[in-house]
Amino acid sequence: MQILKIVFINRAPFGNLELDFEEYGINVLSAINGKGKTTILSQIADAFHEMAKVTYDNSYSGDFKKKYYRVVTSRYSLDIKEPALVYIRFAHNNEMYDYIELAGNIDEEGYNQINIIDKIPYSKILIKLQESANTKILSSNSTRNNINSIFGTSILTYFPAYRFEVPGFLNNSYSDKILYDISPKYSGYLTNPIEVVSDLPQLANWLMDLVLDWSLYKDEKSLQLRQALNQLLSLALETKTKTNVRLGIGQRNDSSTRISVVYDNGEIIYPSIFEISSGEAALLCLFGEILHQSDRIGQTLNCEGIVLIDEIDKHLHITLQYNILPKLFNLFPKIQFIVSSHSPFLTMGLGEMQQHRAKLIDLDNNGLITVPRNTELYKSVYNLFVSENNNFAKELATVKEKIAEQTKPIVITEGKTDIKHILKAKEMLSITDLKFACIEVCKQPDGDMNYFLY
Repeated sequence: MQILKIVFINRAPFGNLELDFEEYGINVLSAINGKGKTTILSQIADAFHEMAKVTYDNSYSGDFKKKYYRVVTSRYSLDIKEPALVYIRFAHNNEMYDYIELAGNIDEEGYNQINIIDKIPYSKILIKLQESANTKILSSNSTRNNINSIFGTSILTYFPAYRFEVPGFLNNSYSDKILYDISPKYSGYLTNPIEVVSDLPQLANWLMDLVLDWSLYKDEKSLQLRQALNQLLSLALETKTKTNVRLGIGQRNDSSTRISVVYDNGEIIYPSIFEISSGEAALLCLFGEILHQSDRIGQTLNCEGIVLIDEIDKHLHITLQYNILPKLFNLFPKIQFIVSSHSPFLTMGLGEMQQHRAKLIDLDNNGLITVPRNTELYKSVYNLFVSENNNFAKELATVKEKIAEQTKPIVITEGKTDIKHILKAKEMLSITDLKFACIEVCKQPDGDMNYFLY
């Protein structure tokens, strides 16, 4: 399953926007806040839900089946007197699948302004409009069998900006139970979640299942998944460890350290997987969940599908954005990624490592498409950011060395005038047996910091 095109008409914040997406591409939505990045991603996720409702009755039972993931209302129209429309075209196994969200009555002339070949007939829209002015419509080939085939062979998932992981220092993290998956698989239920908000405990449970399968059966698929997970983990921790790492399994009577992160020689880095940093957890839960979902539908690293990630740079240091994210994308060559980002460093990394696959969609300029680049100027800016902290650390070490060499008491002052006031007070009080020796003047944006002896 891939997205080919999405069209917005009078749907805030877009008056008229048409976007085309690359097959198996890394599509980066870029814009200032309020320009529609989340709108695009959530509209696609909404289409996933509407398709799933066709066949997964048990996942959408009762009133839930009648409710939309995204509310349809004229409040989201730029002009509330005019109809607002979203049209999305998908492709699966060389067949087109279409989805429409419509708020307000649209006439045939207005509908025909959408330049898509073999789109949903207006007659079908007219029937729906007789039921409600606010509606959602799928193309007629969205049958139970076809939708079941789509979700049974493709990953369709959305990581919203409000996703989170509970940190390990909270007491209730240690109550997360590491369980094996013994639940039977019933028809009528979605195999994979469409929206993933928090995932580390569920991911840990799957890791235990994977270890058990490998221990019992030594099958090729479990080996591939285990190797892929260790590769993913090594990339997520690369800036810290500088070498390969792997998952370690602890004693069964200590659930808090049941799954650890270790070097290849067994030396422990994190005694519990729940202790990894927020940035490391963000990467592991995003890309580990893709592996998890591919496993659940019987696929491996070559799984196909669409993965939506809002604010993909959330929690990530610029070195992870620049060096690691592009490498993680590369683990999934047949996934179509559509992500939002404010990070120029991600753009640099994609320009260096994924230029053949990535494109930037500039929503500040009506969806202008550009290729990510990494120029010498960009590199110098990145190096400036990275080296700035290192420079501060070196300066601090130098000052500490000078302080350690002194035998007299030390006074540290802030600001340009502090030492002047002290020297003036010394003069006014006629203190003659106290001598000051300035160690260093540290330049600061809001004034100088003075180190001196007395």
